[in-house]
Amino acid sequence: MNKILLTFLFGLLLSSCADIIPEPHSLKYQDKEFNDLANFILDQKDIYEMDDFTRHYKRLNGASIKLNDKEGNQNAQFLYIVEDSLRLDTKKISALRIKLEDTKLRDFIKSGDTILFTVDGFLDNSWGFMYSKGGLKMDTIRFDFKGNSIKFVEDINKNWKRTAIH
Repeated sequence: MNKILLTFLFGLLLSSCADIIPEPHSLKYQDKEFNDLANFILDQKDIYEMDDFTRHYKRLNGASIKLNDKEGNQNAQFLYIVEDSLRLDTKKISALRIKLEDTKLRDFIKSGDTILFTVDGFLDNSWGFMYSKGGLKMDTIRFDFKGNSIKFVEDINKNWKRTAIH
C-alpha cells in the first residue's frame, strides 16, 4: 500500500512541477510569424540584442533596462534613456517587443544575417531557434554564437533550426 501511495505522490509532484521544467517542443515553429519577425529584426540595423521585457532582467543592445522604479536591478537604466542614448526609434522598439511576446520568441541576438532566438530555459540550459537568411546546414556539433554554445537539435527548413543553448 505504501508503494502505491508513494508512486501516486511522486507522480503528482512531477505533474505539478511540469511548468518549471522547460519543454523544448512546447512552442512549434510558426512559418509566417517567425519569418516576419526575423525579417523585421534584420531590417533594424541599430538593434542587435533585445528581449520582450516580460522577465525580471531586461536588456536592449547590451544595456540592462528597467521600465519603472519598482524593478530591482540597481544598475539598470530606464528604457527611454537607453533609447535616447542609442538614438533608437521608440515605435520600432515597441513593435519589436510586441512581436517577440506574440511569437513567444522571448529574446534574440543578431549577428549579420543570423539571429539566435531564446524561447525558454533553466539556469544555463536554454532552447530556442536559430534563423539565417543565407541558410543553415544541419549539424550536431556545438559551436559558439555571440558567447553562447549552440547545438542544432532539429532541422526545420533551410533557414530555421531548433537549438539547444548553453
